[in-house]
Amino acid sequence: MSRSDKVTVLTRTGAALADDAGMLSQDAVRLLEDLYAAARDSAQGYREAAESASSGAMKARLYGMARRRNAMAAQLALTLRSLGIETGHHGGIGERLRRHFDELKNKLESGDMRGAVTGIIRGEGAFIESIDRALRETLPDAVHGFLKRQQRQMKGVVERFSDDISRSESLRALKQQAIQYRKPALFVLAAVGVATLAAVLIVQQRRHGTVTRSLASARGAIDKALARLPSASRVRRSLQGLQIPAMHMPEFKRPSFRKSGQAVGREPG
Repeated sequence: MSRSDKVTVLTRTGAALADDAGMLSQDAVRLLEDLYAAARDSAQGYREAAESASSGAMKARLYGMARRRNAMAAQLALTLRSLGIETGHHGGIGERLRRHFDELKNKLESGDMRGAVTGIIRGEGAFIESIDRALRETLPDAVHGFLKRQQRQMKGVVERFSDDISRSESLRALKQQAIQYRKPALFVLAAVGVATLAAVLIVQQRRHGTVTRSLASARGAIDKALARLPSASRVRRSLQGLQIPAMHMPEFKRPSFRKSGQAVGREPG
């Protein structure tokens, strides 16, 4: 559809709305005026916020939101004029929206993307609620349908930004889990290494017949190593469900030596 065709359609719609002007209550007129002002001001606010964004993707999204909000304001202005209501024009943004968009720009300039996205979701949510209040009034079908389409579009924006936050939170949670389990895992590996070393020492000593002394020495080494580890309850809580295979000491038989063809018996006690 060409630009001239769109203007013709809007003009026809406006002519039809003029017949419905008498059906609007004062509350409905006030709510439509508020929606127009909010759409016009937020279009300007999103343009200014886009200029403050350092991320190319965020800049493009904000400019897109500004264009859509400007189109909404233009349609609402045409609707109000068709109903015989003057919209008026002013260059400044309302005080409430000014504070909102100033905060949004500060978040973008400081690189706080999560704070910026949260602010956008909050602002769009407030706009959706304003449309809800207008839809509860008796409105011409064309106006009602237009506002419903705008509301669906805003809800889609909120859902996409909410998904961005969810993905960011999931990634942050994975990083925290990796940090949380890294140290306990290292402690367990260290404990297994110490136990393995002690087992090797015991085996070596058993081969030379000094089992008692080696056990005492190995136990002392293990006690010192375990004293540097976190408590057993802490490791158990951190690594709940982790199964470590049990270690079994190999059995070694004392060798028999033969001398002059005779087996040597047991050593005297």
